[in-house]
Amino acid sequence: MLSTHKRVIRTVRCAPSHDGHEVAYSSDAQHNGEMRIGFLLPGTYALSRATQGVRVQAWKQAAALRELGHDVLELNPWEPAPLDRLDVIQFFLGGPLTHGVETYRAFFKAALVYAPMIDSMESNWRYRIASWLGSRHSRFLTVPGVMRANALGSELVVVRSTHERDRIVRGLGIDPGRVEIVLNGMEPPPPTRPDLARASLGLPERFVFHVSSYTQERKNVVRMVEAIGPLGYPIVIAGAAAEGAELERLRSLARAYPQVRLLGHLDDETLRSTYSACDVFCLPSLNEGTGLVGLEAASQGAKIVVTRNGGPPDYYLDLAEYVNPLDVNDIREATRRAWERPKDSRLQDRVLRELSWEKSARRLAECYQAHPRRS
Repeated sequence: MLSTHKRVIRTVRCAPSHDGHEVAYSSDAQHNGEMRIGFLLPGTYALSRATQGVRVQAWKQAAALRELGHDVLELNPWEPAPLDRLDVIQFFLGGPLTHGVETYRAFFKAALVYAPMIDSMESNWRYRIASWLGSRHSRFLTVPGVMRANALGSELVVVRSTHERDRIVRGLGIDPGRVEIVLNGMEPPPPTRPDLARASLGLPERFVFHVSSYTQERKNVVRMVEAIGPLGYPIVIAGAAAEGAELERLRSLARAYPQVRLLGHLDDETLRSTYSACDVFCLPSLNEGTGLVGLEAASQGAKIVVTRNGGPPDYYLDLAEYVNPLDVNDIREATRRAWERPKDSRLQDRVLRELSWEKSARRLAECYQAHPRRS
């Protein structure tokens, strides 16, 4: 079991964290219910955007765990870590970028925790077949096969939603007693100025808003515009865009529907103000792990239209309009319903009260305590 006696501070090293402060590690590992935790992201994330979803989740959970009194070290290959002093090592994502992590268990005594990210809508039987094929020979790798090996070699698998739990248990055949749901959280929003967004961006009084890397096919933005455009509602789309066929299709649709605005990146203050200014936030992705941008919009009082595929139902409950992302008519009618009903505070209240990073971290720490290292 994890140590629970009084902590003795005798620092042997300090490691810098993402937010700039130093994390101290005591040599005798005596602590009052506190844990020493290592977080491991794939090395290629050094090349990703700062807003990359998995990276943001890891940063926010690490910061919240520190606020609760736990030590969290962000593991990286350039600085050897004090593995013998860690209680927990949690690694994120799964698949080829974490292939073989579980095989290093002989080098540390910490409990190994796997946090997969599953945004696929492949059926469970496809997962089972692919994981079986991937387990037949070490040179024949499949993503589900690697994920199954990651999960089998870990004490605990923490997932973000019922959807992910179903894929891990029924798709990969992992013992359900070792799989726990830990909902993501979000930062409490600072005060916003919706008038600032309207004035600086020239926005109308009411509009439908979407923000993402909106030329990614998974975000389904072309189909969203095809669905909402004929309704005549102003549509504002912001975020990152890459040149290519998807962007050309969106530009063509914007010419066909002049009420469509394609914006680029918005700074944090302008983005928050645009969330609070919009009437409806629409996220009809082919699938979403959580839909964090939708939660951010909901925290500012927006009405939400969101994909039914993936994790969103665990977060929005019955307080959003869910859509089949492949059905243009379904997206259109859901947006119409959201547009026509008045705003209320039920979803906003839930997000602000129930979906904080502090609550996410508390739940995560409880799961760590319940799943110590196996002998």
